[in-house]
Amino acid sequence: NLSFSSPLEIQNTGVPGDDRLFVVEQRGTIKVFENDASTSSTTDFLDIENEVFFGFGQELGLLGLAFHPNYQQNGYFYIYYTKRVGSSNAIITVERIRVDANDPNSADLNNRLVLFEFTKNQTNSNHNGGKITFGPDGYLYVSIGDGGGANDPSNNARNVDRFFGKILRI
Repeated sequence: NLSFSSPLEIQNTGVPGDDRLFVVEQRGTIKVFENDASTSSTTDFLDIENEVFFGFGQELGLLGLAFHPNYQQNGYFYIYYTKRVGSSNAIITVERIRVDANDPNSADLNNRLVLFEFTKNQTNSNHNGGKITFGPDGYLYVSIGDGGGANDPSNNARNVDRFFGKILRI
């Protein structure tokens, strides 16, 4: 009964008894809805379309979502996305955001913390990574793509002094 625009990922908070599902849409929204076959509508949990560098068919946009292991207590979730800088470069961004204290189906956009961001060192729109998840050790793992282009033309993945082409543990 539901449809989405460029969906990339579906997540659950991991809180026992919370059956809501969250769908990450690449253009910069996260939709939330009850995990029920009769569900016919979604709610915008997060909408940052005006901040996200997105293009249809490209590997840009809102690319990842992870809920903190203690989400029930602290309300924190994390997102990975690309911002535009100039006409064609992207800034890789990872943020921590808190759920709205008065509405569990809405993010509090006044409670955001940028964990890190850096400008891609090349203008290719692909290979931006974006998968984020918490490991069993409680750390946030962030996959950073190699920055784009066939065969890693800037040798990002092989260069230990660059974040590109790595999985970061935070």
